[in-house]
Parts: sequence; structure tokens; C-alpha cells
Amino acid sequence: MLDVETEKKILVVGAGPSGLALAAELKRRGVNAVIIDQHPAGANTSRACVVHARTMEVLEPLGVTRDLLAEGVKVPVFRIRDRDRALLTIDFSNVPSFYRFTLMIPQNRVEQILLQHLESLGGNVMRPCKLIRFTTLPSLVEAQIQVNGSNQSIKAQWLIGCDGMHSTVREQSGIAFSGGEYEASFVLADVSMDWPLGREEVPDKRRVLLDEQLSTPAQLAGYGWGRGGPLYLAICWVGGLPYGAAICRSGQAV
Repeated sequence: MLDVETEKKILVVGAGPSGLALAAELKRRGVNAVIIDQHPAGANTSRACVVHARTMEVLEPLGVTRDLLAEGVKVPVFRIRDRDRALLTIDFSNVPSFYRFTLMIPQNRVEQILLQHLESLGGNVMRPCKLIRFTTLPSLVEAQIQVNGSNQSIKAQWLIGCDGMHSTVREQSGIAFSGGEYEASFVLADVSMDWPLGREEVPDKRRVLLDEQLSTPAQLAGYGWGRGGPLYLAICWVGGLPYGAAICRSGQAV
């Protein structure tokens, strides 16, 4: 049994950007939080790549912002196009912040930087460690976790869910996840490619993907980052294809 039932102990579930940032800040303030994640290691793909001004302000006391700026690409103007026609232009240069831009940097690098800062403060992530269930008591929370196939119990005064869209903490707490659902098939890919537009552009390239039995339109959008070359997160929306086929056809198109 792993027992953290002591003064001001906190259990953080989920080692994505939110969980890592929270654990590092707690550690910086002298609160020894325990952070767990069900995956054996952090993701190695981008998934998301935009960090906004307020996030950089919040992470500044940790020293994280300096490292993010060293690796990311500053984008003061964000523009969305349909081929050669500008649909939307967002100017961040007037944002009331020292960081008057968006920062393009893939999420996996953000997580790596946050983890490095957590470890430099003496913290770490328990992996793979899955939250099974928890029980709330008058003065603490008792959580059942699975570590390397065996069940253990963790006691803490606070349980904080940073475990994403399918949050076990949120679901077992009965907290609703409001919003709408939209059916769509799409593929994310980290790619290296050349196009004439700047990295602040988000072009919408429409093309037809041919299948033996059907043709279906697809949309390809890209967000650029990286100082060493033209790296992009390509997002391809495909209509009318089953999920498996969408991966195959979209991958060929990208």
C-alpha cells in the first residue's frame, strides 16, 4: 500500500500539460504532490501545437516559458485561408500581455519541458499507473490504482483530475461534460512539407481522394512550427469514409 495520507498531500491524475504544470507548481511551493498516469510514457506526437499568452504568463514563475520560447515559433498574426482566399485574420499583437503572439510548439515537446522542470524540483510521474476508483471520506480521498497489474491504495487529502476528455475523476464524481458531439473522420499527421505560405497561415486545401468504389472530398489544414525546418501538424477531415479507410486514404493524400 502506497500511503500519502499526510498534511497537504495531493494526488494528481493525468500527466498531460495540465497535470505536469500543476504538479511542478505544487512542488515549487513545497507541496509534495503525487502524479500518476496510465500510459507507460508520454506521447511522442504533436496532437496540438498552440500555446497562448495567458498560458505563458502562468508558466513563467516555473521557468518553463523561457524554454518554450527557445523551441517554439512566435506567430503574431494567425490567418486561415481557403486556397488563395483569406477567410480570417487574427492579430495577436494587441493582446494586453508581454507575449503578444501565439507560440507554435508541439504538445509532446511542451510535456517534455514540463516534465524536466518537475524532475528538476525532485518530482516524478508514476507510470503506468491507472486510477480504478476512489472513495471520498470526511477528511481524505482513498483511491484504488493499478500499478504493473496489481491493485494498490493511495490516500490523499485532495484528488485532482487532469485526465482528459474521458476523465475517470470527472465521471466518478458525477460532473457533466457539457457540449455537442459532431460525427467526423479525420487524421492528424506530423509532416515535413514545403508550401509558399508562411507558418502563420492555416490553409485549407480541398482535394478529392479516390477510392475504388467512391470519391470523397477532404480538407487539409496545417499548423507550422519548428526552428530546424518546415514541420507541420496536418489535419485532414474526410467525409463518407469509415475510420480505418480514412486513415489509409488520408495518409496517402497527405
